Amino acid sequence: MNKISKNILFASLSLFLVIVCFFYSKVLYPFYIGAFIAYLLDPTIDYLEKKKISRNFASSLIIILFFGILLLFSVSIIPIIAQQTIEFLDKFPNLVNKVDVYISKLSVIFNNNMLNLDNINFLKDFHNSVGIIFKNIISKIFLSSVAIINILSLILITPIVSWYFLKDWDKIRTFIINNTPTQYKKNFRKNLKEIDSIVSSFIRGQFSISIILGIYYTIAFYI
Repeated sequence: MNKISKNILFASLSLFLVIVCFFYSKVLYPFYIGAFIAYLLDPTIDYLEKKKISRNFASSLIIILFFGILLLFSVSIIPIIAQQTIEFLDKFPNLVNKVDVYISKLSVIFNNNMLNLDNINFLKDFHNSVGIIFKNIISKIFLSSVAIINILSLILITPIVSWYFLKDWDKIRTFIINNTPTQYKKNFRKNLKEIDSIVSSFIRGQFSISIILGIYYTIAFYI
């Protein structure tokens, strides 16, 4: 097979994969998430491999720890978020009434219409709208069979896909590079390194900011 035929074949396969990923994106969510998780955890596996730990065992251990921590976090946080959301919706009308009273008092003090916000009623209507929106979302989530299948697939398939991606991550990367056309291989490898450096820096930065904000808000709410 000559170079032109290889290039045509490579371009055709790439285009085919892009089309498949675009039209079947909802079905492929577990694979996208699994690949992203494998990308995040691969440096940890490489470190454990340097410590003479087999990649299969290290992948199994890290995946179990990662999804175990994620499960514990979800179980502990989701009920709190749901409870606080319900409490917020219950207290929202009273908050709106208090704001309305304060604005009326300020309008009297300043003796002008600058603070006379008659449109404050839109906040009262907002409470009812939010309640309707939440009811619609919950009904769609629990009544839609497609949504149930998607959620179950994410819960059940994602850990398995993540494990396979993580176990064979180096092989997958090597396979892609080796099957890249020779004239593009050097630039492709260089671009991959640059992308990896930029994405990893961005993720580390966002993670650090999240930790700092989490500590700040935790201390602020306890004061």
